[in-house]
Amino acid sequence: MTTAPLTPSQQRQLLSLPGNSLCAECATSNPSWSSLTYGITLCLECAGLHRGLGVHISFVRSLTMDDWSDEQFQQMMRGGNERWSQAWKEGNATSEFRERQFWKAVKEGTIERNDMVTHVRAKYESDVARRYRDMLSLKAGTNTTSDRDDTNSSKVSPQSLTAVSLPVEHPPTIRQAYQETWPFALALVTTNSKNLTSLLMWVVCGFGLASWVNMHGPLSYAKWLFPGIIGATAFVPYIFISKMASGFAEGWINHRQEAFKSARNLLVELISKNRAKRLKTCDVYYPNDGSKATVEKKAKAGLVFYPGALVDRTAYAPIASKMADAGVFVVVANMEPYRLVVNLKSYNLKEKVMRMISDALLLGAEDGGGLWQVDEWAIGGHSMGGHLAIAACANEMSSTLKKVVLWGVGAYPLPSMYPSKVLRDSTSDVDVLLINGSNDTIVKNSFGGENAMEGLEAKLPPRAGSDATSGKGCTFYITIEGGNHSGCAHYGPQTYPRRDADRTITLEEQQNQMAKLTTDFLLGNYSKLQS
Repeated sequence: MTTAPLTPSQQRQLLSLPGNSLCAECATSNPSWSSLTYGITLCLECAGLHRGLGVHISFVRSLTMDDWSDEQFQQMMRGGNERWSQAWKEGNATSEFRERQFWKAVKEGTIERNDMVTHVRAKYESDVARRYRDMLSLKAGTNTTSDRDDTNSSKVSPQSLTAVSLPVEHPPTIRQAYQETWPFALALVTTNSKNLTSLLMWVVCGFGLASWVNMHGPLSYAKWLFPGIIGATAFVPYIFISKMASGFAEGWINHRQEAFKSARNLLVELISKNRAKRLKTCDVYYPNDGSKATVEKKAKAGLVFYPGALVDRTAYAPIASKMADAGVFVVVANMEPYRLVVNLKSYNLKEKVMRMISDALLLGAEDGGGLWQVDEWAIGGHSMGGHLAIAACANEMSSTLKKVVLWGVGAYPLPSMYPSKVLRDSTSDVDVLLINGSNDTIVKNSFGGENAMEGLEAKLPPRAGSDATSGKGCTFYITIEGGNHSGCAHYGPQTYPRRDADRTITLEEQQNQMAKLTTDFLLGNYSKLQS
């Protein structure tokens, strides 16, 4: 049976069915999930409730991320929210009002999640729901859960490996990139004191000259000279900023860092074994340390990780899988198509992080075994991704994220891009791990000049002492001898915005050390970081 993601046309067909533009449960608009068993569309939250029922009750699939067979698509077309709603009303004529009141209370926040689970389970384990799903299944002539049983098999066949593929992700056009870089270039000019002073002096001189010409110049010249000077005063800075923005846009397009083929092959293999998932918001690497906690879908530590600027997130598959093998639940952010965040005004950092965590935990329950549980979440990133991690924790998430992992970071976030509070001052109990390679010339030439590292250290929590323990608020500084900037992932060589030095150790050696140090940090084994 061949499967493939739904085409935009197929998605529109499904959502055009009566009632399908709203979640079948809570009526939230633009649902992106479905229950194949009932042929209904669902929002993210209600899809999580349905997953908890088990695939024998409700087989949940994403309209945008999962692969579908033709038979599954046709079964969805035979269903529809309105049809299921009508069947439910006919079988439960007295419960329609209670159903509306219940979901109204959910939206008002007066219903606990346990009550929501109980309500949904009672509804879909009822005789009405059983008769309806049997009717759809008989019309389809198939068992809706058969595919899911195959995908959960611990044995991976060659056919399943070839069925998994990573879609090609195209870069933005120059025009699209320019629209993003223009505000960035403007921010660089206006937030840099020297640039801003020069700009203000230019404007003052220009308008001063125009005023003098208007007041004292010959009337025959003043009529056209005055507006000419005003225009030049405004036009010259515009041209300067536009050329700067064009240079950034071309750099973003021409210097994208693609993952090595070995990293792509590894991710495909992990997905086929249900050890990883490629979601719309992130890639997820599920723990498998052989412990009972793994079987019970529990992890002591979780890490939300932002890739370096312009780096394909797939490049982090090898090192992320190493940490997952040691018991860490790893979530790598999807930054396509630009592969970086220009400024936080257009990127709600807290909302994005929480959405990634929600998606990762929710989809871990797709085999009916319940949601993943993670005891403690941390955030981290490579290079500029590390700047995002700092901004998230320092500005608004220090009560949620108690650990920050930084790879290849040599300066504090630029105010023009990621204005951040001082992490040392924002909270007293955030711990930081900073790992840099001794051959990392990107870090050594970070924005901020020669004093960038000193400025970074002044704003991070104090250096860890010999008695460092979790929760005291300290920073561990570790150098990988022979490591470089691109050695944090499977890509390279890196030449933009400046050339990285060569490693004097193998890529495997660098990543083994980094994965081990990061895992020890996340799991609280601080003594191993100082040995």
